[in-house]
Amino acid sequence: MKLPPLRTQELRLVETLHDAVTSAPVGDTPAAWVEALGPRGPVVAPGPKAVGPGAALFAPGMSAPSGDVKRIHREVQDALRALTPKSSAADLKAALGKLGFKPAGVEDGTVRFTRGKAQVDLRPFAIGGLPAAELEVSRRGADESKRGVYFQGTVFKPKQWAAFQERYQTEVARFVRAVRSGEAPLPDDLDELKAFLTLGMPAAERAKEAAQDAEIQASLDVLSARLRDMKAAGTAPRGVVVYVAGPDAAGKTSTGGIITRALEAAGYAGRSCSFKAPSAEERAQHWLKRFERGVPSDGEVVFWDRGPAGDSVYGPADDARAKVMGAEFDAFEADLRAQGILLVKVELSADPMKQAATFGKRLARQHIAARLESALAAQGLLAGEAQAGLLEVKGKLDTADFDAFERYEDVQARFLRFVDASGAAEPWMVIDASKRHAARLALLDGFGAALERFTDRKAG
Repeated sequence: MKLPPLRTQELRLVETLHDAVTSAPVGDTPAAWVEALGPRGPVVAPGPKAVGPGAALFAPGMSAPSGDVKRIHREVQDALRALTPKSSAADLKAALGKLGFKPAGVEDGTVRFTRGKAQVDLRPFAIGGLPAAELEVSRRGADESKRGVYFQGTVFKPKQWAAFQERYQTEVARFVRAVRSGEAPLPDDLDELKAFLTLGMPAAERAKEAAQDAEIQASLDVLSARLRDMKAAGTAPRGVVVYVAGPDAAGKTSTGGIITRALEAAGYAGRSCSFKAPSAEERAQHWLKRFERGVPSDGEVVFWDRGPAGDSVYGPADDARAKVMGAEFDAFEADLRAQGILLVKVELSADPMKQAATFGKRLARQHIAARLESALAAQGLLAGEAQAGLLEVKGKLDTADFDAFERYEDVQARFLRFVDASGAAEPWMVIDASKRHAARLALLDGFGAALERFTDRKAG
């Protein structure tokens, strides 16, 4: 759905979104947190103040934290990580209370907790309309501290938060510039929003992205032509499953789904099949039974959103069970191959810095979608199609993403455990997607190699 640009609406969006970037805290949420976290009054002893959002998270000249400060920080960090994105300021206060920390006062929006000489300073702020708090752990009288940012049940390291915040601000600023440009109507779904945001990029970035898109398209054209030749020769797969696994925020849909473009251009009909956590009914069946609905018919490519590896990673599977599941998935794949169906298996991951930046991007888009939704509703333009499209944008970031981020190393290790257990017949493509363009090129090369192996097997 294309919406006419409304000048009043555009100005309102620019004003509110620009404020979200340039000023913090936003709204009254931080004030409410300060009120809930500690009593009014001066802090009991002077100490380093928490920095403001957007500033450096380590003060110049600050000593490296000692083993004692590191231990206290780890203790506090573990307590905060036990909270959830839905936890309140009262929950946060209770978590520190269990460690023996008591509220010591509030000064300039910073709430201090103390336990002997140990100090915890929390400075609440908001980003994307959600509460957050800068965290600083120190010892009274010592010129040292250790810092981070608490957000959505997660404690981000300073560099991770810097990546998160920078990408958030960049994305919102791009939207503001795009609105001001007047080059296109306001977007109302994810694809339109992505295209709209490119209008807010500096010219050099737009040129770079266009060159990368052209390189990807050239590779896709080569693969599509190859697939058409294979069809003509009767050697093409009857159907294709594109299964991309891996931790959240690795670009599984945007990067992994690129293969389907080549297949669709070659005449395959595309569809997606989503596999979330198994239902009670599905758990009563053999665990692979539910994936049968993702088996393609003749001339079809099916993109699997999540899949068997996820059942092993997020379910109660120990090493022995994961090995059995991997062998059973190998047998499932062999059955598909006997039917002339190619199963392309990809494990994508991105390092925590890239994940943090992706979360910042998704939060910005979620915030933009919420503002668009409010503006359109006020103008009587929030029709069903637009509402569904904006809901899709807002759904790209949820509490499970932050939980997976906290457990990144364990989650990635579990995915690789399943890869090792299920690659006997056809190898997985294991790709680091921290650099998206390079990952996409590697993925297309890997798909070309998978096609070659499929043809060789068929000929043999």
